[in-house]
Formats: sequence, structure tokens, C-alpha cells
Amino acid sequence: MDWQTLLITVFVYISEKYKTQLWPFCQRMSNNNNPQFSDEELLTIFIYGVMKKRFELKDIYNYANNHLREWFPKLPSYVAFVQRLNRFDSLFPMLIELILNDFSESDLIPHIQLIDSMPIILAKAKRSAKAKVANQVANKGYCASKDGNLETLSMVMLDYDFDGEVFDLDEVFYAEELKKNGYEVRFAEDKVKERIMVIYIDIFGNEKREIKKLSDFNG
Repeated sequence: MDWQTLLITVFVYISEKYKTQLWPFCQRMSNNNNPQFSDEELLTIFIYGVMKKRFELKDIYNYANNHLREWFPKLPSYVAFVQRLNRFDSLFPMLIELILNDFSESDLIPHIQLIDSMPIILAKAKRSAKAKVANQVANKGYCASKDGNLETLSMVMLDYDFDGEVFDLDEVFYAEELKKNGYEVRFAEDKVKERIMVIYIDIFGNEKREIKKLSDFNG
């Protein structure tokens, strides 16, 4: 598939899902409820950028600005782009589930990592200025999920037979069910083959992935 066809395919898919399922998660209650640069265009650029192996927002924006202006003539400034994207914190969990369900057996999105990974704590805030662990790649920042607040957990997705490459969604546990069960995920042993992939997603759109064996679980 050439890049133009892929871009159009992503846009058509996002537009259909936005109109039928996603729009309530980012509905505007203002006069600017029909911006010139649409939410569908914004989501298309983000998803397409990730598919092109660009995982930083600045890289995604620069790629669109330099190569896709003809397709997105109303692309706003970088600041406005990020501000608009940040409004989709409650939309991304639903979009992730839709993509995983629709393309789990397709080669259209074989290696996509949809959401920026959940930050890994290397040092507490008081020591962060002097910390020396992985300082070549580490960065200082704040994320509400860093303090381990389970109340921000939006969903847990499981692949009971992870093949090492493609996540194939088998079961989803949503926030209400997780809270009711004391944030424990329970499943039958016979569902798990060799490896299970667990994806945690919080209400801010952060994602963390783990690969586990049945022996890693208690009870």
C-alpha cells in the first residue's frame, strides 16, 4: 500500500468512527464547535505519524507540516496542535479498543504502538535534578499516573496468547469493574497459553505494556 492510500484509509476510518462512536468524548460546548481544522484531521495526522514510526509530537507535527500541507492546508500552529490533541485524553482509550478489535488480524497496522508509553519512575522529584540513571534518555516531567493513583486507571486489556509481535485483544476490564473488584483482574488459568500481554491505559491516555507468564500471577 502506497503512503497516499494509507493516509486516505486512516482518514476514512477515523472519520467513520468519529461520527458514530468517538464524538461524545470530545464534544465542544462553545461557539467554536466546527473548527476549520477538524478533529478527524487531527487524529488522522497523529495516527499516521505513529504508523510512520514517529513517536514524539514534535516529530509528528513537523512531518505533517513539511510533507502533508497539501492534504491538510488548515494545519494550525504546533502549540494549537498539541492543545487540541490534549483534549482527547478520554477519547484515546475507546479509539485504541476500536483499532485493536478492527485490525488485530490485519497487516494494515502490524507494529503500531498507539499511545506514548507510561513514564517509568527513575527518581523521586526531590532527587530528579541530581539523578544519574539513564540520563541520556531520561526526562523530567509530571504525569498524574506516576503517583500510582489507581483511580486514574481507565482500562486493562489482555491478550492471553501473545505471539511476541501483534497484540490480539481477548478481554477488556473497564474502570468501573476494576474499582468494584479492588483493582484486581481475575481470569481462568486455562485462558493463558505461554505468554500474556497486559496493557494498562489511564484516563490521560498514558499506556503501559507488560508481558507476563501465568507463574507471575498469584491466586
